[in-house]
Amino acid sequence: MAVGGTDAAPHTDDTISNTNTPQDDANVNGASSEARRPSAPKVPKVALLSAKGSAGSNAPSSSDKSSKSRNSRSDKPSANGPAATSREKPPPPMHEKSKAALAELSARVPPVPPLDEWRTRPMMLRLASGSSSGEQIGFNTADSVFEIETEHFVGKGYIRLRGLPDEPSAYFAGKKRYMSTTVQGRVKTPITMVDCSTGFEFAMPLLHLPIRRILQTCIYFFKAIAPAVNIDLFGPTPSCINPLFNAVQRLHVAKPGDEPDITAATTEQTTLLGGIFADRKIAWTERKRIFASPSAAMQQYVLDPALVYTFELYEDKLIPATWELVVASWTFPLVRIFGWH
Repeated sequence: MAVGGTDAAPHTDDTISNTNTPQDDANVNGASSEARRPSAPKVPKVALLSAKGSAGSNAPSSSDKSSKSRNSRSDKPSANGPAATSREKPPPPMHEKSKAALAELSARVPPVPPLDEWRTRPMMLRLASGSSSGEQIGFNTADSVFEIETEHFVGKGYIRLRGLPDEPSAYFAGKKRYMSTTVQGRVKTPITMVDCSTGFEFAMPLLHLPIRRILQTCIYFFKAIAPAVNIDLFGPTPSCINPLFNAVQRLHVAKPGDEPDITAATTEQTTLLGGIFADRKIAWTERKRIFASPSAAMQQYVLDPALVYTFELYEDKLIPATWELVVASWTFPLVRIFGWH
């Protein structure tokens, strides 16, 4: 069960003074936005879309025009026969697994509304599951907290996006993160914690990926800092999934009435998990290591419907304001990669 989140790539803590490797993990869909990249050091389930450069845009850029000019020249026959065209190949036929995933997504999420119906341009967020699936939600302001209810969970969420309107600059100051998602609430029935996961899932294949050697380097990078991450970039329904309690940067467990303000930075408090967490204070870094593998000993840790859980997840690789992914020294424009989404 994906309780919530908006960052699927692995992370560590992200203060600027930290010398650790980059940070830990919602399910996200979309394109680039009108905003410029936020001023942060270079190094969500919600459906996330933005206005500029969307996959449906067909306005040619200067590079598009020059490419067309080259194509028109290269298409002319030569003395040795017709020249090979340099036009991009059309997407391959849709895989049956993609068709099924897309049908399932379409059944629970309404089509994307036209731009003039977006509540929060240049970025739109929509719930992608639960009783309010398809509903637009806000971000950054205290009044943008939204309700969540699924078959397994009831609570609320709050999203911060760097470089977009009403950015909570005090929260992002001195941090490498570009996005933060906080989810707070209670499970409806007991759930074993090692059975929970978070990350990105896509109904369609990723397009125009970098060469496999670069991707393998990126995957190696992620695996080095998050050995439990499960990454599939090449299948008909790509995904990047992490164990939830290994991925979440801050976890707070409280009795009802003692839960923290969801719009404030979350502090680690896990005593009520029981076991070794009740015996001594466990730092967030150690808690992440403990939940990195689903060993038999971890079956004792169960989400209790009588307690309130607050999860805060950061994202330091996906930049919503520009719709780019930054991994090590590479920057990937996601508009082309998510061309079908």
